[in-house]
Amino acid sequence: VYKRQDMEPAKEELTEKMGKLKVEEEEKKEEPEEEKGEEEVQIGEGVQDWRRNQESSFLSTSTSWDDEKLAIPEKIKQALRDAEVLRPSKIQAYAIPMVTAEPRKSVVAQSQNGSGKTFAFSLCSLLRIDGSDPNLQVLVLAHTRELVNQIWEQIQILNKYTEYNITQVKKEDKKPKIGQIWVMTAGKCKSLNKFNKIKFDSIKMVVIDEADHFFGSEEDQAVTSRLIQEIDDTHPDVQKLFFSATYEDHVREAIRK
Repeated sequence: VYKRQDMEPAKEELTEKMGKLKVEEEEKKEEPEEEKGEEEVQIGEGVQDWRRNQESSFLSTSTSWDDEKLAIPEKIKQALRDAEVLRPSKIQAYAIPMVTAEPRKSVVAQSQNGSGKTFAFSLCSLLRIDGSDPNLQVLVLAHTRELVNQIWEQIQILNKYTEYNITQVKKEDKKPKIGQIWVMTAGKCKSLNKFNKIKFDSIKMVVIDEADHFFGSEEDQAVTSRLIQEIDDTHPDVQKLFFSATYEDHVREAIRK
């Protein structure tokens, strides 16, 4: 999937990153398991609701949104406060500094469902946007239309005050409206690309949610790899984020290539 120049640090360092981001295994000795923890942070109606339990075992114990390492702008912090999401989860606290650090590196993140993965890459996406550039800068891919809608809803929660153009590209959209972030299925992206309805000239980041679905079969791997290669051919410095609850060995290997 990666060109060699995109694969620095070396495979061993990428593996180390993957290990660091298995946050469901972090701090088990320090925090007893809570029977309600996962229920309290489940996604419901497409919107992640953490208001009922800000002490969930998924939440970071040492970080606030004001942490300098996160570098969250005030407008986004206000949106988080409005949504009553008062503290970052572990996956957010770990992933955001890795994604935003210079030089930009592609990141593979693993954390179980309900732990805040979608908010993590939504925040990362908004942090990459240059408000003065109306063109497509971040492409977010999901494997179902339902998931696309959920992701779009969550990004819009965080986008309340930044007011960037976030476009949910639907199946029937033959010419999607201009957006700085596009959220769509991989199949729709493939179709738009085939008919030259999507341009990658200004793109900075590609996010693949539930990455295990994109590399599950040889056919899926081929489609995903071709798409990423075409983006690389246009803009070789594009940052790639892979988020998933699980990674089979063959999926890890496909991502490393």
